[in-house]
Amino acid sequence: MRRRKSDYFRADAVQHIYQRSYDHGVIFYTLADRLVYYSLAAVKSKAHDVRITAASIMFTHVHQAAVAACLADIREYLHDLNSSYSRLYNCHYSRQGRLFEKPPGRSQKTTLKDKRSNFIYVSNNHVEKRLCSEAVQERWSLLAYAISDHPFSAALDLKHASPTLQKAIRLVNRRYSKLKGLEYCDLEKILPSLDSTEREQFADYVISRYALVDFSYGINLFGDISQTLTAVSSTTGGEYEIREDYDSFSDTAYSEMIAYMQKSGRLKDVYSMNTTEKNSYLFDILRHTSATLYHLRKFFHEDSGACH
Repeated sequence: MRRRKSDYFRADAVQHIYQRSYDHGVIFYTLADRLVYYSLAAVKSKAHDVRITAASIMFTHVHQAAVAACLADIREYLHDLNSSYSRLYNCHYSRQGRLFEKPPGRSQKTTLKDKRSNFIYVSNNHVEKRLCSEAVQERWSLLAYAISDHPFSAALDLKHASPTLQKAIRLVNRRYSKLKGLEYCDLEKILPSLDSTEREQFADYVISRYALVDFSYGINLFGDISQTLTAVSSTTGGEYEIREDYDSFSDTAYSEMIAYMQKSGRLKDVYSMNTTEKNSYLFDILRHTSATLYHLRKFFHEDSGACH
């Protein structure tokens, strides 16, 4: 009996995993959305012996490059991560139903050339969507954390930090020591109490503490960190085996829309607003941001009805 293509697996290969939302719309609106997902991914990957070698968290999807002993470990990791995150996310946004598309996209990279190309491709997703000009300039491409544990903030001096930031760091350490990710209830208390400088320090600390990506694997593909960064900045890589959503628009529109809805105080209501409520925002969003109707449908999770 012939195996299905989706069952082919080699333990010495890199598995490129492409996970988008069930309706192909926006998943990650806020820093809290990303920190909860990231911290869960870190603890779940370790629990299932899956080594993440590169990752990018986009607005509507996630790319991960992974190495594991068997395909079952990959599948169990994704099931555990997606179900855990969906439960927390649905509760936070008062939504119901599936959050992620099944099955996720997966392609297998077996040659050194393909592994290198995949590392470059995953790292450069934010560049492709015109959110930055270099992968190391974007926090959620994660590549900057191969160079520094605080690439987007001042060095953290806990002795002289505010009591609020000290308390937040203690909470992160406590949950990490118990192999637990962060939860929305934690971050809803922490993030509003920090100033903008402290929020950047806190985000850097969480990403470095949980350390989702094992950069040593990717760096070894190129020789050293200098050659790795040169390769990522000089080419885009490629992926031809996974059917991804493609559009020519910049993702900066999502950042602008998020800022607009935060200012209105209704960002958390994107799922619960009815069509009439959504339509009441459309004209101003189109006027004040670079969003198109395509972005609006993704942002408000409307394939039809609203946003037309």
